Amino acid sequence: MKSAAIILVMAACLTGCAGMPENMSSSDELPCIFPDFTDISIPSNIAPLNFSADGGKARTVTLFEYGDNQSVIRGRDIRITRRKWRKMLDSGTIKVTVCQKRDNGGWISYRPFTWTVSDPVDRYVSYRLIPPSFRQYEEIILAQRDLSTFRERAFYRNTLVQKPAKGLGQCVNCHHFQNWSAENMQFHIRQYEGGTMLVTNGEPRLVHTERENGISAGVYPAWHPRLPLIAYSTNNTQQAFHTLHQNHIEVFDVESDLILYDIEHDSVCNIISTPDRMECFPNWSPDGRTLFFVSALPGEEIMNGGDVTALYNTIRYDLYSKSFDPDTRSWGETKLLYSASADSSSVTLPRVSPDGHHLMFARGGYGVFQIWHDDADLWMMDLCDSTMRPLDELNSNYAESYHSWSHDGRWVIFGTRREDAAFTRLYLSHMEEDGTFTKPFPIPQRDPHSNVLRLFSYNVPEFTTDRIGISPRRFARISGGNQRKRK
Repeated sequence: MKSAAIILVMAACLTGCAGMPENMSSSDELPCIFPDFTDISIPSNIAPLNFSADGGKARTVTLFEYGDNQSVIRGRDIRITRRKWRKMLDSGTIKVTVCQKRDNGGWISYRPFTWTVSDPVDRYVSYRLIPPSFRQYEEIILAQRDLSTFRERAFYRNTLVQKPAKGLGQCVNCHHFQNWSAENMQFHIRQYEGGTMLVTNGEPRLVHTERENGISAGVYPAWHPRLPLIAYSTNNTQQAFHTLHQNHIEVFDVESDLILYDIEHDSVCNIISTPDRMECFPNWSPDGRTLFFVSALPGEEIMNGGDVTALYNTIRYDLYSKSFDPDTRSWGETKLLYSASADSSSVTLPRVSPDGHHLMFARGGYGVFQIWHDDADLWMMDLCDSTMRPLDELNSNYAESYHSWSHDGRWVIFGTRREDAAFTRLYLSHMEEDGTFTKPFPIPQRDPHSNVLRLFSYNVPEFTTDRIGISPRRFARISGGNQRKRK
């Protein structure tokens, strides 16, 4: 009787709101909405959380309660105006109730969910948009999204430079920033008109980091937090395809080392160069005194000339650190932090929190490129006591991969394939005071169906606090490509 009374009271409250239907019953179930924005913590400067309520052709009415205010939006696609959204965010807590008309003519009110407004997030995130093409790179975009609005701006397009008719293609990737600022940034241009696009103090130029006897030019970057130095891995990377396997693609290194590029002197020196090991994905501590990276010792069969394409799943990477003296620019001890291979697993993508206390990384069964591996999950190590745990609150049954911290360490953004197992989307989560994370949610879009309709993967998300002010055409001119004249 008590629960029935609660339902009646709820229905009476809802029908008392202007624009809400009458004769409504209540459900203890949450509504089925896309994206899943139910019961999440959100940044105080995020764009409106537009969503779509499932229910076939059912008529839908959604009630928003915030502070002393109430708003009603009709229709299955819920789009919130910026003016109304600002008032909602200012209230601190937003209660959302979705109601739908049933086949029998009555209405059902689903269990309300809450949006809790939390710390602001870095305003911008940059990423690579890549289509599902593994041999050809006809269109790749490096873009920056303003998370406080829906504005997405391309800052590099390979279509401005490449010449597909002549077989002159171009791949771009690996953008990175010093201290979350676009004033100092870099990204790689591979193949036609290749090089590293380097921006220092807002001025771009093309540099070449490949040196004689090196494996390659610098590939995966880590900009020192204070000095004009960039640590890179140099990689001989190969790609293979499965005919019958859920992971579809394998990307692996045949050899790799770590180098240090001195921007002021355009010079390169080795950090680690070992013929019997492979090192990858460097990342600096916030004080610039420690470089974290992953390293693998290929099995004896591979070392003796075995086919790496047949032995790819035997390569497992461990987590290491190497001390660095910023004053003398000298390297010290190399330390093993976690032997993942002893656990029959492999780690990749170490990223240190801005306070230096936590190290987040991806862990899977094997390899260093786990973006296609369904078993890849996010883990976190406490650097004070070396304890670590899987981030179950962030992980799914599909691949979780590249991840980045906001400049204050309050938010993380990461790539996941949980929506359709095919395309990588970007999800946000807030880090709580106890080191746990809130329920992750996808970055909001103007059209709530956008992530389904846009057949591109979001790759390498990186936060910045400021906007990239250089146009795609200026970058293209510097790289030396021919462009169509502006009309």
